[in-house]
Amino acid sequence: MSKAQHKLNSTETDNLISNLHGEVGDILLTWLILIKIIRNANRLRKGDLLQDFQDPGLVLLEILIDKLENDIVARLSELAEPKIGRLTFTFAQQKLANLANITPDVDEYRNFIENEKFKTRRNQFISHKQLPEKWSEHKVVFISMPTIGKCIALSVKLMIKIDKIHLGPSAIYLWREVLKKKGQQLLPLNVNFLLLPHMKLSVDIRKKIIAEEVKAGDKVWERVKAKVNGIDRDVVICKKWGALSISQNKILMLGDYPIIELNEINFHAM
Repeated sequence: MSKAQHKLNSTETDNLISNLHGEVGDILLTWLILIKIIRNANRLRKGDLLQDFQDPGLVLLEILIDKLENDIVARLSELAEPKIGRLTFTFAQQKLANLANITPDVDEYRNFIENEKFKTRRNQFISHKQLPEKWSEHKVVFISMPTIGKCIALSVKLMIKIDKIHLGPSAIYLWREVLKKKGQQLLPLNVNFLLLPHMKLSVDIRKKIIAEEVKAGDKVWERVKAKVNGIDRDVVICKKWGALSISQNKILMLGDYPIIELNEINFHAM
């Protein structure tokens, strides 16, 4: 067995997907910070190049803009690498190969990276640097802000598709919940993405997910033994989303979930 195949087999799927969430979230966080800094820099510009170059505050912002742009370009480029054992979409594609084929989506993302010269810019100016043999062979690789933004959108789109395969019907609801926090305080955004599968959802949304998972043929309900008002009974529950099946058409949603263990239910106290 090759080293790559061993890595593919031994890496936990949840570990890989969750850390891909964190990477995409970190890129998006850096993008939001970059946009804010660009706006601040634009407010300081006086329209005179000489005056602007003599403003130390503006010069510092310009340096930060360049650094953050390079960080985003490098990270987006790394996600496109056909490497197993790193945080790449190819790694996720191979790991989920028995569930669905996302090769066309991964290829679309990689082609965008190649065609828009993200990898070229990374390799010449940011990391994995390739040194041209002559000064005359050094060339500027410019990538516009709209192009960077489109690439980030592609990475999010691909991540959502991976989640729909890995998490099922809950994926879109979890993404909506985490994206609500995009405009809030920036610091925990990447952490929110890392913990996306564990975002707390409302009762109504959990009911919808249960219905969609049942329709998709997923194993949602299980029968367990528990005391109901002091009497031993068989209880049908959904541990993942914190629900009890009271009858064929009635579901009782609990406030806390998932259900780790259910020993007793007292309806008199409810």
